[in-house]
Amino acid sequence: MRRRRCWSSCCWVVWMTEVLRGLLVGASLLVTMQAGAADGGDDSRQRVEMPAQAVELLRAEMRAHTLALAEVSGLLAEGRFEEAAAAADAGIGFGSMGQQRGNPDAPGRHMPAAMHRLGIGMHDAANQWSEAIRSGDGKRIFAGYQAVMNACVSCHMAYRVR
Repeated sequence: MRRRRCWSSCCWVVWMTEVLRGLLVGASLLVTMQAGAADGGDDSRQRVEMPAQAVELLRAEMRAHTLALAEVSGLLAEGRFEEAAAAADAGIGFGSMGQQRGNPDAPGRHMPAAMHRLGIGMHDAANQWSEAIRSGDGKRIFAGYQAVMNACVSCHMAYRVR
């Protein structure tokens, strides 16, 4: 006898979270593979010149965004939608911007305009994702996640700082 898949809201959240985690791992591998290609000298991405302190601040921000994505995934897995939405806003959305305002080494001061626009687009996509999370609509949550990941991957595939 074949078991029917349970699509109650709890099972849906668990399944959706596993898919989100898979997408996050896949995107991380893609970025890592691109970085590995840079070591081989065959890297066509635009190199962005920044002071060493700006590079370190940017890398710290990227790590913080990655941790926020993992936190949102975990909260979604537990069905804690409001907390997941708040984590997306604060850790990836506009709530995470401007922490270096006033710092002459702030990464945004050294980015080309197109790179800066991609960054703003990622923060905007994260805020829209948080709205989708609050709705509880699985399709909107997936679409919002994909928009955030597309923004991340687009920037990482176009630019490098090393």
